[in-house]
Amino acid sequence: MNKTQITVGLVALLITCLLAPFFFYIGPIPMTLQTLVLFTMAAVLGKRMGFLIASIYLILGAISLPVFAAWQSGYEHLLGRTAGFLWAFPFVCYYIGWQVEKGEKTYIHTIIYFFRAHLILLIPGAIVAYGNYGGELVDGIIRLLPGLLIKSGVGGLLSFWLIKKLPSKWTGASSIQQ
Repeated sequence: MNKTQITVGLVALLITCLLAPFFFYIGPIPMTLQTLVLFTMAAVLGKRMGFLIASIYLILGAISLPVFAAWQSGYEHLLGRTAGFLWAFPFVCYYIGWQVEKGEKTYIHTIIYFFRAHLILLIPGAIVAYGNYGGELVDGIIRLLPGLLIKSGVGGLLSFWLIKKLPSKWTGASSIQQ
């Protein structure tokens, strides 16, 4: 990793920590910006940087920096209801970075990559949140779908645009197609 990549990674981590805590409601379910920001960073900067940013993000939240949804923090979040989502972040970020690096790079493809990443994240997240803490699994997943679709569309388009606009030495992806 060279000096430019480290600098870009640190800026991306700072942006992640500043934006990820924001949320808003779609019906009764809060839609956080965590996956939108983390997945965008991974799609733009690549699989290794995406994994690293997501891992450091979890560490910062665990040591009490208020970077988790709704400006929460603490290691107990890595053990609680949302633990399945949180622990999967680095691996799903690696996946989306890998997908963008090796796959087709059109705006439709980046949206599809985001959608797949969200679906993959639902597996451990739903198992922990609804399997261990009660609640209806299918109902819980259905309630998360509107936010998942919105973040997939916005994240895919934003990533496509950023990859196209940023210098290639900053990004993990290259050769964007129209």
